[in-house]
Amino acid sequence: MMNDISAAFVVCWFGKLPDYLPIWLKSCEKNPEYTFLLLCDHAPSCQLPSNVKHISFTKEDFMERARKIVAKPSLEKAYRVCDFRPMFGLMLENELRGFDFWGYCDMDLVFGRISDFVSQDTLSKVDGVFNGGHFSLYRNCEKMNNLFRQPGAIFDYRTVAQKNAIYAFDETTGIQRIARQNGVNAQFGIPYVEADARFRQLRCRTLMDNPPHQAFYWENGELYRVKAENGQAFYQKMAYIHLQKRKIAILDDECIRADRFFITPEGFAVKENPGAPAEAEIEAHNPYLGEEEMSQELSRYKKQKLLALCKRGPYGVYVRIRQQQAGINAGDGAVKEEVWEKF
Repeated sequence: MMNDISAAFVVCWFGKLPDYLPIWLKSCEKNPEYTFLLLCDHAPSCQLPSNVKHISFTKEDFMERARKIVAKPSLEKAYRVCDFRPMFGLMLENELRGFDFWGYCDMDLVFGRISDFVSQDTLSKVDGVFNGGHFSLYRNCEKMNNLFRQPGAIFDYRTVAQKNAIYAFDETTGIQRIARQNGVNAQFGIPYVEADARFRQLRCRTLMDNPPHQAFYWENGELYRVKAENGQAFYQKMAYIHLQKRKIAILDDECIRADRFFITPEGFAVKENPGAPAEAEIEAHNPYLGEEEMSQELSRYKKQKLLALCKRGPYGVYVRIRQQQAGINAGDGAVKEEVWEKF
């Protein structure tokens, strides 16, 4: 338990909150050591756990805070909020006062037991924890709150704040590159699942081993990745799963009240029995479609990505090329060797 070190994650969201919000809140509730500050212009319609605080916050409020950092900040699209996240230590100074650490996370994820991977002992020794834009923590001090001003990112923070593009300044080629090049004492990478958007089946893009028969579930606050092999079931515990670029839904409202649920390619479904799932359950909740179908999915994905890139315009394409050259997909949570436990 982090009795002495307080930490807050900030989520800033404009517009209608996602339908899967209750699942995110459920996984937040099982991490009482952390506070989650939900800054948004739409009040949540569901009850919030005691460690999740809603703060009414509009786009105009955001821009007023951003102007404290740079003149004439630009926020044409709400997604651009992500590029400002390393600046939150200054932008949200009042809201973060009293916390030893602050950070940011996404809502398209489900947390496991965070303290199993980021302990109080770890936080007592480091100034940051970096695991991509979906999960980062900074010591709440002058040095770390101004880290974004230091050199090292492929685009300077002033360019990021003032010129519209998708810079991913909160990720590996932005603030994490700055942290590395300036010798910040930080933990880089904790075990998580980056759901591979290229395929319908849930697979781990940053992990080496993707067995054909694997599944993911949440049970009593812990997140499991499981596989079936030679009639036996094996598992890994993860800090969280990131469901980026997927249309996800609560397939069964009982999930909101249940102690366990499967995370499927389409969303969340109740897990009937505790403990190790049967091989049939693994296949039913994350079916393997075969190499031929996966090859077709990959081809379709590449075409979609190319069309999306072209819509960014010449400058947006230039930014993306620079990111690719600098290693935008080299996630800090990537694992080269995996360990599976037997149930």
